[in-house]
Amino acid sequence: MPSPNLLLGLLLCLALVGCSSRATAGFEAEAQPANPNVVRLATWNLEWFTERENEVRLARIRSGIDRMRPDILALQEVESVAAARRALPPDYSIVGLDSPDERQELLLAVKAPAKVVSHEMAFPDPRDDDAFPNRRDVLRARVQVGPRVLTVYVVHMKSRGGGRLQTDDRRIRAAHLLAEEIRRRKDPNVIVLGDFNDTPNDRSLKVLESGDLRARPGSRPSAPILLNLLSPLYDDDFVTLDLDEVDWRLLKEPRVPGSKQENERFRDRVYNFRQDVRIKPSLFDQILISPDLRQAAGPAHILFSHDLIEGDEPRVQDGRVTVPGTRASDHLPVWVELRFGSAQPSGSRSGTERRSSSGSTA
Repeated sequence: MPSPNLLLGLLLCLALVGCSSRATAGFEAEAQPANPNVVRLATWNLEWFTERENEVRLARIRSGIDRMRPDILALQEVESVAAARRALPPDYSIVGLDSPDERQELLLAVKAPAKVVSHEMAFPDPRDDDAFPNRRDVLRARVQVGPRVLTVYVVHMKSRGGGRLQTDDRRIRAAHLLAEEIRRRKDPNVIVLGDFNDTPNDRSLKVLESGDLRARPGSRPSAPILLNLLSPLYDDDFVTLDLDEVDWRLLKEPRVPGSKQENERFRDRVYNFRQDVRIKPSLFDQILISPDLRQAAGPAHILFSHDLIEGDEPRVQDGRVTVPGTRASDHLPVWVELRFGSAQPSGSRSGTERRSSSGSTA
């Protein structure tokens, strides 16, 4: 007899298929045949995702991935390549460091016919370990998509746990190391994506965009080495994290008025997150590109539907999951499409226009 979890998972899968056009209308990526000149990038922090996940959670994550249909998917907080394999379709190859000492791996999944040419730790020197928690070094991969090679960096910066002000320096140092590495290598077609544990206006992201350790929060670099495609959504109070802290069932899009102002209000201050911060959702998940990809980049999207938020969070003790959860994640995934050559629509594409998750351009 099938287990209760399996039966519940099958019922959830049927429910998602039956209502996806209604619950997620306008939030899905449009299905297209394989085209080497169209590349979808996505990133998703899967919140303590292990090899022991139940079918309910797996169905929710699979549904999210199917709606985005990314060619290149960066994952954070995944226990192993084997864990990710359970959530991904068979036409994806998956790479990562896959260290037995790290339970929050950085992984990259690539859908055929695209392929990973190489992958490695970006900062293997032990002297850089303080900038990157545990074994969460930046993952660098070279991905062949049709006639071009993309250099992709997957990041999961130090969290704000222990205090935002107290941990700022580690995120800033990590951002500066990465900016210097990108500048030194001079690779074309660079993509940096993942969970930055800071917003587009915070200093660590401005250091990464500019390569300048003296960059100030909210500054606009005159000669950026990277462009942040999520900045317009952040400016308009869109969020990717902690939507369970508000009545998300009333939301039609992942936008919480005042979220940007609240993040800015507590910068450079000591505070108690639980007691002092009135609006807790924020935008930590981002995609940045090198300027040579500017004309290919469309606007950023945040995938939003209630089935991605509902459910129980996993219980974690001493860095280990003791009770698996049923919600997809505490983060929402974000995605962007690159269109090259003849695949570009007529007219210019800056990649920085404001696009809401409902698909309307403003």
